[in-house]
Amino acid sequence: MKKIAVPGLLILAGMIGLIAMGILEGAIPEVGVRQLSSPEFAGAEVRLLGVIHQIESDIRPMRFTIRDMKDPQAQVIVEVDDHRPDIFKVDTDVAVVGRYDGEHRVFAGTKLFTKCPSKYEATGASGSADAYGGGSAPPPADGSAPPTRAAPPAAVPAPAAGAP
Repeated sequence: MKKIAVPGLLILAGMIGLIAMGILEGAIPEVGVRQLSSPEFAGAEVRLLGVIHQIESDIRPMRFTIRDMKDPQAQVIVEVDDHRPDIFKVDTDVAVVGRYDGEHRVFAGTKLFTKCPSKYEATGASGSADAYGGGSAPPPADGSAPPTRAAPPAAVPAPAAGAP
């Protein structure tokens, strides 16, 4: 009975921790650049959504400007001390978790996420897109057939019993 109780309690504690993290992450409001100056979000942790407009520094701490997805004229400088994502370039959709410093007009981020570009969102036979790069690749733009993978080499037959 004791052998089952300890692992069971560990699993239960892990599940409670995951649920709590999900609730806390879900409690962070998502805002656009235009909404940052609203008193409602002053000093509050938010998830800022936008598009990279200009990159000043892509090494830690990163510094770049993002623009609002609906109003390109609305822009804010972002400083974030996080790892540089693989897909970090101008015109990439991003989400940054952090707080807006209205006095210095800078968004101080703690976490940076990029959305995979559409070239990785190929639709397969089911018509669903795989945002993580899986699924079937789109056909080449020139209309030629897409490259195929070479078949694996044939297995070498094992020598017959009694053969030298």
